[in-house]
Amino acid sequence: MYDDLRDLKFNPQQKEFILRRLKAARHVSRQQLPVFLEAALISNFESDISFFPILAFPIHFEGEFQRVIINRTVREKQNVRLTDYTQLKYPPLKIEHKLPFNRASLKGQSVFYAGAGNLPSILETRPGLGDLYTVSKWRQKKDTLINHFPIFYHQAINYRPEFEKDWEYHNDFLKTLTPDVSEVVSEFLNFMTEVFIKEVNRDDKFGYIFSSMFSNYYLTKALPQVHCIYYPSVASEYVASNIACLPKTLDDYFECVDVKECLCTHHNGSKQWLSKRIAEARNINPKAIGKIEWELHISEEEYKNLKQEYNLR
Repeated sequence: MYDDLRDLKFNPQQKEFILRRLKAARHVSRQQLPVFLEAALISNFESDISFFPILAFPIHFEGEFQRVIINRTVREKQNVRLTDYTQLKYPPLKIEHKLPFNRASLKGQSVFYAGAGNLPSILETRPGLGDLYTVSKWRQKKDTLINHFPIFYHQAINYRPEFEKDWEYHNDFLKTLTPDVSEVVSEFLNFMTEVFIKEVNRDDKFGYIFSSMFSNYYLTKALPQVHCIYYPSVASEYVASNIACLPKTLDDYFECVDVKECLCTHHNGSKQWLSKRIAEARNINPKAIGKIEWELHISEEEYKNLKQEYNLR
C-alpha cells in the first residue's frame, strides 16, 4: 500500500490539477448544501477528487469496541427488551433503504459502528430519560489481522497518545515520497480528516455527505481492501475513537463478548447520564446468532417497579 505511493511521481501540472480539485471539493464541503445535489455529488465524487491514496495497514485491535443500541430504535419505537443478537449488530439489510446518511455510511448503507471504550458510544447515541438501551462489546478474533484506515491527520488529534506513534511514522513516511506527491497526500488526508471531524446537526444527516462518500470509497472500492475506518469521536471531542466497518467484516473478524441491558434514569440534556443495569446476557454466542438469553441483574420487585415508573413493556 505504501510502496505504491513511494513509486509514484507527479509532474507540476498533475500536482496542481489534483490540488485544485481538492481545494474545490473542500470549498463545497464547507457549504450548507441543498439535498437535491445528493445524486450529483455521489456520482461525480471519484472523478472530482481524482486521487485516493491507500494509507491503511494491518492491525489486530487488542481492546474491545462497545456498541450502544437504544432499544426503541430497533423495536418499532417500543421501549422493550431486545430479543435477538441481530438487533445488536449493524442495521438489518432488509431495512437498508430506510437508513439516513451517517458519518461513515451513505444513505441506504448498513455499517457497523462502535466506540473504543464507554465514552464515545454513549455520547454518540445519547439515550434519553427512561430509555432502555443495550450495550454490547465486540472483540477482534484471535490471530486475525484487518486493514484499517486511521483518521488522525489534524493538529487537534495527531498528538493524542493513541495516535502519537502513527503520526511520527506518517511524517517519516512523507519524507520517503517525492515532494510533489508528499504535498498532495498531505492535502488529501487533511481534507478527509476535516470532513470526518466536522460537527453535523443531528437533524441534518445530509451534512455527512462528504465523510460518507470517502468511507464508502475505501470500504467498498479500495484495493488492497480496507476493512474499517478508525476515526476520532466528535461527540467526545476527540477523547476517544470509533470504528466503522461493513457487515461482512464484523461477521468475519469480530465476536460478541458481552451484552447488558440498561435504563437511563437521568439525563441533563448535555453530556451527563445516570443509568441502571437491568439485565445481562448469559451463554453469549460469540457469533451473535440466535436469541439472547437474559438474566435480571436486579430483583423481580425492583424490575416491576421500574417498569411501572418508566412505562417499560
